[in-house]
Amino acid sequence: GSHTVFRVVEGLPDYESPYQYEAKKDIPVFDYGTIYNTGFREIYLSLYIRNFTPEVKYIREQFDLPLTFNIGVSSEIFTLIGQPKEDQSIALSIESVNPRDWSERMRIGLEYNFNNLFYLRTGYKFDYSVENFTAGIGLNWNSDFGNMRFDYGYKPTNGVFNNVHVFSLNYQF
Repeated sequence: GSHTVFRVVEGLPDYESPYQYEAKKDIPVFDYGTIYNTGFREIYLSLYIRNFTPEVKYIREQFDLPLTFNIGVSSEIFTLIGQPKEDQSIALSIESVNPRDWSERMRIGLEYNFNNLFYLRTGYKFDYSVENFTAGIGLNWNSDFGNMRFDYGYKPTNGVFNNVHVFSLNYQF
């Protein structure tokens, strides 16, 4: 992908000038991600790199875009312990987020699935100032008219904002 950061439209601006100018520069920016199935008890590894680009030079300034590395692992718990179940699953995912301009952050999530009908979800974000705990439910049902899915998520914001409630309704035919 390519993100527009800056491009000078009409020459170099004079910082002391009272006139306004448009300051832009186009640079190529690459994002890369992959998921690897280890082949062992449904363990998956993931890697995602965002904003990979050379240093940006603009007039007298040089800076780096916020390069971020995400590394994760996920698995289904019952399969992981050698006791897979046909009508239930518990998915576990752990992700480390390593931004260039911030401290490392961690995310962990669990999803309990009963017979692909009912889902119970929870998660926790470590080293985030506004969000940490999340929870949610999901309902999935099939009919002669198509598949319906309802999801609800709850995210408290530690008193900074009002708590966030997320609803979605999906219909597939």
